[in-house]
Amino acid sequence: SAEYPYDDPAKAASSLDDAIAALWSGTPELCTIDVAEGLYTNTALVNLNFPVQILGAGSGTTWVTTTNTIVQVFGLADEQARLEGLTVTNVTLTDSGNIVVMSKGTCADVEIAKCQNAGNPYSTTGGAFYMSGGVVTNCAVRGLAYKGTNGRGAAIYATDGLVVDTVVENGSLSGYVLHVTGTATFRRCTVSGYPGSAALIVTDTASPLFDSCRFFRNTSGSTMCTLASSAKMVNCEVFGNVNTGTGIAGLSVAGSAVVDHCTVTGNRTQNDTSGREAWMRVDMDLKAETESENIIQNTNKFYSE
Repeated sequence: SAEYPYDDPAKAASSLDDAIAALWSGTPELCTIDVAEGLYTNTALVNLNFPVQILGAGSGTTWVTTTNTIVQVFGLADEQARLEGLTVTNVTLTDSGNIVVMSKGTCADVEIAKCQNAGNPYSTTGGAFYMSGGVVTNCAVRGLAYKGTNGRGAAIYATDGLVVDTVVENGSLSGYVLHVTGTATFRRCTVSGYPGSAALIVTDTASPLFDSCRFFRNTSGSTMCTLASSAKMVNCEVFGNVNTGTGIAGLSVAGSAVVDHCTVTGNRTQNDTSGREAWMRVDMDLKAETESENIIQNTNKFYSE
């Protein structure tokens, strides 16, 4: 009957929409919606803009999908909002849609699998997570197919917030896997298995931190990892990436960006015979190599094949 509080099974809601609607959104108390294992179909945005947490039985156990093209699946806009323990799968987004849009709150053990967009994004956006705040921890983005032009479309687009222990792998994008334009922090994250996508971009106005992250086995026709402005990369690895054109296959550093205790190795540019080291470019003084104890190995290659 979807009557809150859910103190017996007869009051249980049959959908997340009904469960949210049944809550008294004016309460300052934290409300909890437990979602059992199984597949759930939603047709509208689930907006967590008050103290509420949705707790599934675990990613790969509790599944959420949609039958219609949708602009957004979940929204988090409260400090106590929490989305945990579920997989969002086989969702088709509108042109510039997002699975999760968050300014506050936490996503934990959330997997976004085999989702896509329906057309060409008209703005830069994040297909899986669009973050202006909040925390994403122990999450995964797998098989995201986000098409578009002019570098629009990313797996994670972040202006602020914290992303921890999160895996982004095996998808297809028109833009960048991670697109950072602010002060977001990424710790112990991995980006791998993306063909035709630059692994990471940091715009000129950004000052994020990448700590203990790994960027490997990605293929792109443009610069693989770009650090600019006041970005900082610490204890990270950039390895085994391929640039199919003539650009940087590993790491490009510009502005006041800092690279410290990182390993850049085994990256290669296929079609550059100019004699330059196309696996890394440092458009600044050579702090990245001489002062910060980075490991810049000579297994990085540039050649034509």
